[in-house]
Amino acid sequence: MTVNNPNLSTTASQRLRTIPGKLRRPSALTLGIIVSCYFLAFFNQHFFTAIGQAHGTGGIHHQLFMVSAGLLAAVMINLFVTLPSFRYLFKTWLILLLLTGALAEYFLNNQGIIINRDMIQNIMQADCPEASKWLNIPLMLHVLCWGGIPALAVACLQIRYKPMLHALAGMLVMVLISTLVIALTALAFYQDYASVFRANRSIRGMIVPVGYVYSLYSYERHQLRTGRANPAIFSLDSHAGPRWANASARKVVTLLVIGETARADHFSLNGYARRTNPQLEQENIINFSRVKACDTSTASSLRCMFSRPVDNHANANGDRHSENLLDVILHAGFSVLWRDNNTGCKGLCDRVPYEDMSVRRDPALCTDKTCFDMILLQGLQREIERQGSRSLIVLHQNGSHGPAYFQQVPDPFLQFTPYCRTGQLPQCSQTEIVNAYDSTILYTDYVLANSIRFLRQHTSEYDSTLVYVSDHGESLGEHNLYLHGIPNLVAPEQQTHIPFLLWMSDGFAARFDIDRTCIKARSSTPYSHDNLFDTLLGLLNIETGLYRPATDILAGCVGPVASGATPD
Repeated sequence: MTVNNPNLSTTASQRLRTIPGKLRRPSALTLGIIVSCYFLAFFNQHFFTAIGQAHGTGGIHHQLFMVSAGLLAAVMINLFVTLPSFRYLFKTWLILLLLTGALAEYFLNNQGIIINRDMIQNIMQADCPEASKWLNIPLMLHVLCWGGIPALAVACLQIRYKPMLHALAGMLVMVLISTLVIALTALAFYQDYASVFRANRSIRGMIVPVGYVYSLYSYERHQLRTGRANPAIFSLDSHAGPRWANASARKVVTLLVIGETARADHFSLNGYARRTNPQLEQENIINFSRVKACDTSTASSLRCMFSRPVDNHANANGDRHSENLLDVILHAGFSVLWRDNNTGCKGLCDRVPYEDMSVRRDPALCTDKTCFDMILLQGLQREIERQGSRSLIVLHQNGSHGPAYFQQVPDPFLQFTPYCRTGQLPQCSQTEIVNAYDSTILYTDYVLANSIRFLRQHTSEYDSTLVYVSDHGESLGEHNLYLHGIPNLVAPEQQTHIPFLLWMSDGFAARFDIDRTCIKARSSTPYSHDNLFDTLLGLLNIETGLYRPATDILAGCVGPVASGATPD
């Protein structure tokens, strides 16, 4: 039996007509979620493949980690996509993201190119002929299909917006919830993320569109900082002090070795039970056993190590164009050279000669993963011969950089077994992690001892001194923490207690009338990175209004200047 109900059919027809209307007029929140899901599903396959391979395969823990990575990426993408959901802005923002996201995804999947800050700089500096080499039919078709068509669909939509105050309140709630989800997810798998991202930093830039949007912001911030024509100059008064009047025919050479991730309590010089410094123990060095890093990341530590003590903490992430310790020494008439086997000088050596030793790829000292720190001594005598009568050479080590500690040293130095053979630290026991890490300290001992022997071999040619200090320490599983980078205010001692060593030839000590016994008596006094600036100036007898005897470790351990002496 058929029942004809005109009211029922009218209602149904009205509902059918309203469905297309709602699809054509979605809310800003709904559209943001749809676009975020599109990014997650179609533009981030490379990210999930890379993070899955970096973390390992198999097991319920791995599966849960991948779920957390998906949740983390989804929340971050949604935050980036929907945050500017204001009238007159949101639609343009979505169209730009879709087009640039398709472009970034093409280069990532087809060229293996991550759109990071350096790549953006290359794009900005490219001329038309260079840029045209990147344009091709497959690229244009990819952007048109995966970015252009969705962008056109967004352009045709009529988006429903909330009133401004409601929209702002909604965004605030979304930011708070997103931040909470990100924090809880990262905390639940802290060890996994720390290991994966430390060993594979490029993975963070693979999240589309988060990675390249942040890189663009970083590039613009960098341009604003470096846009000034001249650095902030404050050390033109620096000059060689009166002790240089005791000149001999020999040069003066100073090696400043910047360690990486070395913690003081794993140096046998500081009482560690395992003999990790068998060669340095045979040298006449001064070991300062209670020295604290000013930060727990390389960039921040380097910046404050080389900055004026009065403002080094404020400038830990400051203007790379402000003068630093290297400039002070340079103005005093020294030749300065930075030799690097790490990730660069973080802007500190912009005004002095720089050598990237890690690109030499000497088959005897390098693998496909890294170059060992003995590469820093390669051709060093030739470089010294090119320098003036007084020189400072900075050797920036790769040191004990994790998480794949076993890759930082030649096989003969992997003497503590069993050791962790992966960069995924949670997959190893703490004993295995410590064994791998201690092998890097053993190799650092070898590198430093060889540096001292090298200087001693040339005592007839030049007087010399060596200073070694690490940038920060490392957590090896204590309190369930790994690696470094914990905010300095709450960082554990393992990440802040660092080694600091001083060696000087007999000729150097005699030339500058330095009492080594006096300095050794201070070796257990608490010091920090703050002391490096003035200690180097005091050690090299450089006079400047910036010098502060109160933070010079050597102050009071240097004899009086002869009457009437003037610098050479």
